[in-house]
Amino acid sequence: MGSGDQSRIRQTCGAAELLESRYDQQRLAYVKAKEAVERLEQGLTVLARSGDGAKGPEFQASGAAMAWRLWAEQRRETILSALANARAAEAQEKDKLRQAYSRMHAMKSIAEKLQDERKSVAARKLADEMGERIVAAAVCNQ
Repeated sequence: MGSGDQSRIRQTCGAAELLESRYDQQRLAYVKAKEAVERLEQGLTVLARSGDGAKGPEFQASGAAMAWRLWAEQRRETILSALANARAAEAQEKDKLRQAYSRMHAMKSIAEKLQDERKSVAARKLADEMGERIVAAAVCNQ
């Protein structure tokens, strides 16, 4: 195997490392997008648990209950809108992550195949040399 083949193997291994780094970056971006969705879902859950705020006849009579419900509904709509955007962003990041993984995996497979071929060629050369030495030794002994 020539120096050109070794250079190609080094380049392929370098590309595999670069793609692995990009995969790690993409995985981090996906995790952040997923965490954003989870935070918004938690906010929605907290808002749903809060009910009508402070309960009591004074609260109801003062009109504060109506204001609270209006505020809670507006807040819920805001969170739902942000959640829809966050889920769309999460889906995009997941697709990018899948693509990054596929590229990384393919390049690692190519690098591994080239290294295996190099080892196979080296083993064949060694076997050929040993065979020639055995033949030469047999000829000399005759």
